[in-house]
Amino acid sequence: MPGSKPTSSQSSDYQAVKVDDKLSMSITSEASNSVDVLKLMRNYKFKDSFYSSTGEVLGRGSYAQVRVVYKRNSKNETSPYVAKEFFERKNVPYEVCVRDIRKEFIVARHARHPNVVKTVDLCIKETQLSIVMEYCSQGDLLDLVAIGHLSTTGQLCLFKQLLRGVSYLHSHDIAHRDLKPENLLLTERGVLKITDFGFAVVFRDPEIDPNRVRYCSNSKLCGTKCYLPHEVWYTKYYDPRRLDVWACALVGRCLFNLKLAWEVSNMNIDADFYRFISTWMKFRSSRCSSLIDWPDIYEWAPGFRPEDYPSPEIWSL
Repeated sequence: MPGSKPTSSQSSDYQAVKVDDKLSMSITSEASNSVDVLKLMRNYKFKDSFYSSTGEVLGRGSYAQVRVVYKRNSKNETSPYVAKEFFERKNVPYEVCVRDIRKEFIVARHARHPNVVKTVDLCIKETQLSIVMEYCSQGDLLDLVAIGHLSTTGQLCLFKQLLRGVSYLHSHDIAHRDLKPENLLLTERGVLKITDFGFAVVFRDPEIDPNRVRYCSNSKLCGTKCYLPHEVWYTKYYDPRRLDVWACALVGRCLFNLKLAWEVSNMNIDADFYRFISTWMKFRSSRCSSLIDWPDIYEWAPGFRPEDYPSPEIWSL
């Protein structure tokens, strides 16, 4: 990466740095100043924490790869962690990469819940930034579903853990915005953990206005297309919490061995989603609909409000 960058005194290892990790809406604002963040990074102080790698790469994505590491000089040097190593992004300035990685670390560090992967340190190896996290030995939910040996009780248990994790994030003003089976990891005890906060946003700042939710712009789509709700395609701004709730429902379908219902939730370009909406509207106008209590529910329309979901309890968790 170009420019002046902090470098570790022991370049063969990952060395942790001290980070001012105060959480606020400005951290994840699209207008946050990447140059100021780079100045902060250059003044980072190193911690006396080192991680060594065995070279084993667990997985690779578009922007990063995950590698097994071990903490040096600790009481138990055999306990593994994972380091998420970020690639250089073509045509993206170094200071922007630094801003995004720092944002992801701060948001993930503040998300402390049994169903969220624990984030341990922000590290530097030579000129490469990495985030060190707890190790989940059983892979991701997609791999588990592919094996196909989950009981109904197990499926419901994992889905409940997902909802608990998302409920925690929303109660702490964090929206994940990229929930999918690949971002849900499993421990050897069967605990589901939400990971990858690269698209996460802080949607509310209680110190400024506890009742104000910052909506996200759809000018730059985030997440995975097949897990995005329809308001992302129909409205200029959207409530990021709704994106998470919509994705939870689709992950639930995956858990129960159902294929993705559509490729994109846009009636104009996806025939499967068009059929879903058409069937939904027919159901709403049928006699069967009268058997269900619909408190304050309005007819479906592109970009509907939170209360337009089938149950207000679902979207608010």
